[in-house]
Amino acid sequence: MTTTTVSRPPETHPAAAPRTTAGAPSPVDPLDVSRLARAVLATAAGDNRRRQAARRLPRTSADAPAQTLIALMHAAERELPDDTAALHVLAGRVIVSGGDGRTLLTAGAQRRLPRAVHHLEACGDAVLLLTART
Repeated sequence: MTTTTVSRPPETHPAAAPRTTAGAPSPVDPLDVSRLARAVLATAAGDNRRRQAARRLPRTSADAPAQTLIALMHAAERELPDDTAALHVLAGRVIVSGGDGRTLLTAGAQRRLPRAVHHLEACGDAVLLLTART
């Protein structure tokens, strides 16, 4: 898995107000998505029944879209709600099916999703970043 870092806004940015949630990262700290992806994948590996896990990422501003890291173990399946705007495969391979057919996506692939319910199936262990519509 490659290292990905999402930069937070500088302290002068209006969205840089301190977070009140205990334990949440400061908005000026970089968010190590690769580290979080490994943690979510480890959580999914420990869940023998569901074989998947998710973690919502902190927003960089009030109007930023919601983003969620999803880890799916081999052959795990998940339905995505129709408010999912895009997905980015960070590791592994998944089959996305929905109104526009079935597509195999591999690590590094990004895809916009039309407003419809979509279904994911992992072809091996996979980690995805989902972005919701705003």
